[in-house]
Amino acid sequence: MTRPKAIVASPYTEEEHLLDLSSLDAVYQEIALALTDFRSTSDKYAFIDYLSSFNVAAIVAQVQQSGRLANQPPTKIYVIAFRSILKREVAQNPQNTRLLFDFDKRSHAEANASGGLLKYWYGKPDPETGQNLATCWWRNPQDAQKGGTGKMHQASVAKVRNWYELWRVEQYELELGANHWHWREI
Repeated sequence: MTRPKAIVASPYTEEEHLLDLSSLDAVYQEIALALTDFRSTSDKYAFIDYLSSFNVAAIVAQVQQSGRLANQPPTKIYVIAFRSILKREVAQNPQNTRLLFDFDKRSHAEANASGGLLKYWYGKPDPETGQNLATCWWRNPQDAQKGGTGKMHQASVAKVRNWYELWRVEQYELELGANHWHWREI
């Protein structure tokens, strides 16, 4: 089976948002392809623990079944979860939410171009509380740091940081082996 050169790995489908698989080693290509099936498994993903919120075990199984992990040391993945609640006056202002969407989209293009971003996903705010979750899967923390320190990302954070009543970042490491996997918060 021929692999595509680029895949959709975020909510954005324009060319600058596509993940260039040729920029990744074979194992990370397999992980990125499996992450195209990444889904929430609970409507409460913004509130409950990450592993109970998403189909991580299914993603791991898909990668392990590919055989790409055989005869090599375990592969580590760095995952970030951003839990947030927009202030009510911000969430109810269409101009602000449009600006937030534009910042997010441009920041994603910049992070994608920096390399190592395997998956970006965000949910919908809870209708009662407004709490939400966005998540990024990276090859490693260094790629994430590089992706988060670009000019667009920094300008976006500076502009919208005070728009939130909740702003919490969680960091995880997924270690994948041919016959095992381990998830931990870091």
